Amino acid sequence: MHRILIALSAFVYTLTAAGQTMLYREYARHDSIIPNPERGFFHFTSVSSLGAYTPLNLNTLIGYRDQGITLIFRNFYLNGNVSSDISGDYLMGMEQDFNTLRKAGLKAIIRFSYAESMQKPYGDAPLNIVLRHISQLKPLLQKHSDVILVLQAGFIGAWGEWYYTDYFAFSPGVLYPEHWEMRRQVVNALLDALPVERQIEVRTPDYKRKLLNDTVPISPAEAYSDLPKARIGHHNDCFVASKDDYGTYQDLVKDKDYLQRDSKYTLISGETCNVSSPYSDCPNAQAELARFHWTALNLDYHPNVLGNWKTQGCFETINRKLGFRYYLIASSVQSEAKPGGEFHLILKLINEGYANPVNPRHAEIILRHLETGEEFKATVQDDLRFWPLNDTITLDFRGGLPASAPEGQYLVLLNFPDPDPRLYSVPSYSVRMANPGVWEKKSGMNSLQVVFNVIKKESLPAYSGSVFFKPARREIPEDVNLTIDGVGIDWTSIPSVSEKEGGRIHTLKTIRYRDSLFFLVQGSNLNPG
Repeated sequence: MHRILIALSAFVYTLTAAGQTMLYREYARHDSIIPNPERGFFHFTSVSSLGAYTPLNLNTLIGYRDQGITLIFRNFYLNGNVSSDISGDYLMGMEQDFNTLRKAGLKAIIRFSYAESMQKPYGDAPLNIVLRHISQLKPLLQKHSDVILVLQAGFIGAWGEWYYTDYFAFSPGVLYPEHWEMRRQVVNALLDALPVERQIEVRTPDYKRKLLNDTVPISPAEAYSDLPKARIGHHNDCFVASKDDYGTYQDLVKDKDYLQRDSKYTLISGETCNVSSPYSDCPNAQAELARFHWTALNLDYHPNVLGNWKTQGCFETINRKLGFRYYLIASSVQSEAKPGGEFHLILKLINEGYANPVNPRHAEIILRHLETGEEFKATVQDDLRFWPLNDTITLDFRGGLPASAPEGQYLVLLNFPDPDPRLYSVPSYSVRMANPGVWEKKSGMNSLQVVFNVIKKESLPAYSGSVFFKPARREIPEDVNLTIDGVGIDWTSIPSVSEKEGGRIHTLKTIRYRDSLFFLVQGSNLNPG
């Protein structure tokens, strides 16, 4: 412990502000690719409802994560159900997929489609079948929303892209009021099938405007509410493919202005589909990704566009900047605080990514007693989804320590966990800062590398606010499907209850499933007796 304090002291400086001694620290940054959740390049996968279900492979997904990829695209291809219910076997296969994603520490962009033909008959399903299928899917989508980044509207037309359709248009691109009303019914059913904190995506900006009969982009006051306007984002499956992205934009000026403002608070993802210089070249591609706040992009298509980005030198930059990318600039921490008194932290950081997180996520300040390991946490009241992009974010945080807080030295940490109880304690789903040496792989937290003292000294400031630190307790994950086979691979994303170097037991993990507790014990010489 003494060695840690010596290492930290070389980088921490003291300042005096308002009569208080503050420990000031600046942070270096790095350009490495970070496997942060809910962002980045994704791999495409698809599973047909004709024949036996082909589930996701856990080892493959873990391999993706080892490559820095935390997302997949999962196309549920209902080509065997254009006139019938989705089978129970297919629904069970979907549930298995969601459980596998959770075990691997990944999330998915999902879409449902019926057909791939651009020639009549196109092969999609009528409205009554689509609505019936959505009602079948609702329980699964609600239950597993924690590992769903976003749901693309899908269902209608070839590839679920709403263009080549037998039922939802008079002819490709020619729609009458009754066709828009049918499409609204599909969208409303999808919004109802998901929890209110999840969004769906539609294929063009004009689709969203016409579905809502609203030409005004979303405002900050409307953002992240339960309004349909706040829950409909965008996917572009021909990004930088031509001047108008192969029909994505009807009116370039109007559509792009709308999308620029609307995508500030809604999710946008998609893929490239065609080499088209200068549109698909690095300068324009990077400008468009930043302008429209892109979160995720297909790594598998179009290979020539992605290859050109590598040749032209922007691929790694895009890889870093898709979605969010936070790095710490500096922190100032009160050097001493008393039990029941005030803790004061000023933290400066930047999000240099193209977008803010879209799904709920909050920031926590964690105080860890260096001798006992006991932790106290407090939630930052700001909604980080409204934080500025590419500009300094300043958090001036004050919180009250518990009167029972033990005296001693405390390390200060920053935590951006997933708010879902199933994922809250899983490091794979927490956000990592782009600074060397701050990430704790075992906890999923970011150390500010500053230590302060809690000491009973009456002259230290009291606290009169409403934000208090509380003891931090690690949640035990629930309802995680495991295979009891003596192999621990499906425990990969489960956080440790205890870890200790040396001795027989190195790691202890536990989960709760229905009315049972399961344990994984790792160590050496563990044979009974």
